[in-house]
Order: sequence, then structure tokens, then C-alpha cells
Amino acid sequence: FGDMHHLALAAQAQHAAGNANQIEAVLANPRISGYCITQLNDVSWEFHAGLLDLWRHPKLAYFASQRLNQPQVVILHAARTVVTPGERLRLTLTQVNRAPLPANAEIELTLLDPVGVSSALGRRPAAGREGIHELGEFVAATASQPGRYEVRARLWVGEGILAETQQALLALAPAPNLAELAAAQTWLGERPAWLTPQAANQAPGGVLVVARPG
Repeated sequence: FGDMHHLALAAQAQHAAGNANQIEAVLANPRISGYCITQLNDVSWEFHAGLLDLWRHPKLAYFASQRLNQPQVVILHAARTVVTPGERLRLTLTQVNRAPLPANAEIELTLLDPVGVSSALGRRPAAGREGIHELGEFVAATASQPGRYEVRARLWVGEGILAETQQALLALAPAPNLAELAAAQTWLGERPAWLTPQAANQAPGGVLVVARPG
């Protein structure tokens, strides 16, 4: 983090993301009609839980809650937020309307890849009626390289954006030599232990033994 300031900012970002994930889950559940956030501002031993800090300055969680308390909310949910290169990025799209929308409302989807290149994923008609609308699953892309991907959804009416959201996905390359490390085994009873040369090189002194029951 470099210093305490950046550590605090990272903690606040996690706080905002956690609040947003929980509120989105509540908004998308037709059996729940409301929720309560505690608390408004940091205080006493709960100095980390507020939407505002000790001096009533807005934190990132405040702006996350602000986005989710608008008349229209769009929600992106990834089937898996961590994938390996070559896997498809699958997401579902949900729209929550607390007020009706005109017929020309659209949702625009875009993808930002690890090197910062933005790709249009197209537009689709938005739901006009009040209520919770599950708009289905879509494949944003195939993770062609390791890194951070971000899918964005924006709700447009004419030239104005009424709601927007984003979902981050992380593509991680498989751990190096994982197959060789898994090949190291110890046979129980009279069967001898064996180890591939590649796996042996991973351990100090050239010895690595992984027990396999049975």
C-alpha cells in the first residue's frame, strides 16, 4: 500500500464493494422489500462501518449506496469472478425499476480488457415496467490473456445515463509447475516413495514428499 493513507483507501474500497454486493442481492430478491444500513457515520468502536467518516465526509461506501438508491438500478453478476485464460466471461444482467421508463430506454454493455482497450458488446432494450427484471445471461468475451477485465452496463434514455454499474473479473494464469508438484507422492506400506526430477528441484535439498492416503 505504500503508506497508511493508501491502506485506508483500499479498506474503504473493500467496504464499498461489500456493501454494494449485499444491497444488489437484496434489490434483486423479490421476497425482500427493504434493508437498513448501519451506520451513517464512523463512531466509537465502529469507526470503519459508516457511509461517512468521523468528520462526516463521504466515503466510497456512501457513493456506492447512492448509486443503488436511484429509481433505476442495473446489476451485473459474474458466474465466476476469477477465471483462467481461455475461459469465457459469463455474466447475468438484472434491472430494478422503482419507477417506469419510456419505451426508448436501452442498456449499453462494454468490456475493458487488461491493456485498457474498450470493446462495445452492444445495446439491448431496457425493461420499462416497475419491478425486478432478470434480463438473462450473456458472454462478454473469452479471457485471452491474464489480467483484470471489467464489464460495464449503462442505462440510457435518449442522451442521458440514468444508471450504471461495472463488474470486475480477474484472469489468472495457472501456477507454474503445479502438475509436477502434484506428482510428488509417498506410497504407504511397502511401496516406495517416488518423485519426478522437476518436482524435486522445487524443494530445498531436492526433496519434496507429499503424502497420499491409501
